[in-house]
Amino acid sequence: MNRLLLNIAGDDFTLAPDTDDAQVMTNIETAVRTGGAFVDIRLADSTHTAVLISPGLPVTLTRAASDVAGLVPARHLELDIGAYDDSDFSATHCP
Repeated sequence: MNRLLLNIAGDDFTLAPDTDDAQVMTNIETAVRTGGAFVDIRLADSTHTAVLISPGLPVTLTRAASDVAGLVPARHLELDIGAYDDSDFSATHCP
């Protein structure tokens, strides 16, 4: 099964599995053509949310294979790699 991912101005939404992607695109296009409108979307957890779609707003609709369902967008990751310190990099690390 595929997942339908909607990104609106940098905010990610995972849509319900049975979402009709053609209908979502039509609803978004209609909102843009009218100068802006709220579009109702049903999320994967069965909640509904209304998003304001207006001209110029970046929107991406992606169908992703289910085997990538465990991936988390990079901006949601919390990494602690520490401060960069090259003092322990010596000539022994270079050929």
